[in-house]
Parts: sequence; C-alpha cells; structure tokens
Amino acid sequence: MRPLKVLLSKTELQNIYTNEYWNSIEEEKKKEWWIVDGNYEECIKSLHDNGSIKEFEMARKESGLLDGKEGLKVLDVAAGVAWTSAVLTNQKNIAEVHAIEISKHRIGELTEHAFKMFPSDDSKFFRYLGSFYDNKQPDDYFDYIIISKAFHHANQPLHLLLECDRVLKNGGKIIIVGEHPASYWMIFKKFLSLIIKKRRFSTNFYEFMTPNRILGDHFFRVSDYHFMFNSMGYSLTKTDLPEFGNVYFIGTKHSELGKL
Repeated sequence: MRPLKVLLSKTELQNIYTNEYWNSIEEEKKKEWWIVDGNYEECIKSLHDNGSIKEFEMARKESGLLDGKEGLKVLDVAAGVAWTSAVLTNQKNIAEVHAIEISKHRIGELTEHAFKMFPSDDSKFFRYLGSFYDNKQPDDYFDYIIISKAFHHANQPLHLLLECDRVLKNGGKIIIVGEHPASYWMIFKKFLSLIIKKRRFSTNFYEFMTPNRILGDHFFRVSDYHFMFNSMGYSLTKTDLPEFGNVYFIGTKHSELGKL
C-alpha cells in the first residue's frame, strides 16, 4: 500500500474543531473499528447489523457505479478507516480510489487492516491526511465522490459541497450514505427541550437543533439537503432504509454553478 500523504500541517490539523476526538486513540479503542489485532468479525458484523454494507451496495447500484464505464476515479471523503475504499478498489471498472480523512490512525494503521478485512486491490488506492474542505485534488478529476457517515459532520456543508463540485466532472455523482435527517418528531422534542430546560422560545431550527461540539454531528432536514444540492445545479434523489433508520442521497452534477 502507498504511504500516507500528509496534506495538513500540525497546526492546521489542531485547528479543526473535532480533531481532538477523532485523533484520540483511547476513544477509538472503544469502537468496533479498532481492528489492529486482526480480529475483523465484530467490525464486519456491525456493518451488516447497522445496514452500512447493504446501504452502500444499494447506493452504488442505484448511482450506476456498479455497472459504469471503465477507468472510473472515485474520491472517498472523510473516509474513516476506508472500508468503503477497500470495497471500491475491488471493482474492475474502477481505476483509482483516493481517500481523505483527518484521523491519522484511521487513515493510517486502521486503513491497512480494512484492506485486509475486505477483498481489495491497494494498487489503485491513494490516501491522505487532510481536510475535506480543501482536498488538494485536481479540478474535474473524479467521476464519483463517496461521503459515508460523514456529511452531517460538516459545520460548513456548502463549503464541503463546493470543494466536491470543484473536483467532480460534469455529469459526475456525489453519493452520501449513512445520513439521519432531522425528523418532525426529533425537531419537536428539541423545540420542547428549549422551552422547558432553557425557558426560551424560538422558531429558528438552527437555534434549538444545536450540533454536538465534540463529535461534530450536525442536524439537517431533508429540505436542507435538497436546497444545498439544487442551489448548485445538481439533481438529488433520496432513498430511505427504514429497517435501519438510514437515508442515502445521490446528487448528479448538471452545471458548473459551484465554480462561479
């Protein structure tokens, strides 16, 4: 496997507000992703149980990625341990998979185990320690972009989409999996909590649906996803997986609006 390429200085990495959590070895040891001992069964079981593998397979099929043209280039954004990258490198019609992630141990040591956990071809794989707001990739380079369980971590989602748009070819697609849009019931509970616990009233969604400042989780409504993509000239489809509580989106690029 190619060595990790570092795109962030130490100071730049420290300035990412969720850096401390995602680069905490002790926190990672508590999770199923901690596969350095080579015991992959628990991690694979978790990916099946929470619907991640099924969802990723469905999204790839629906997007045309599974039966697309030869020589495709894919960017895996906020790739984590890059298990999605490992799976993608095993597709014959994919020529390159590039993964970017802010967690050094995930994109480093744990990624090497993920490529052992699934059938893969690491000769197609490139990995970077970097920010998804500035991925340092060339313009109009990728056919597909994958964002798995990560879009809701963006505190600047439009900035993220503009950077994805910059490197995505016209007609390319952004696949977002593992999202949990804010439901009406969730919004109502947060609204009541604001009134009862903080004795404040507000109809501002972003005032009572506050993000988790440690994990970096943010709340978006389905209408927010559509607004962001449509405002950039993309069409967007949504597919629900009610048995797992997940939603995935596929955005298709139809214009150069994001580069204006």
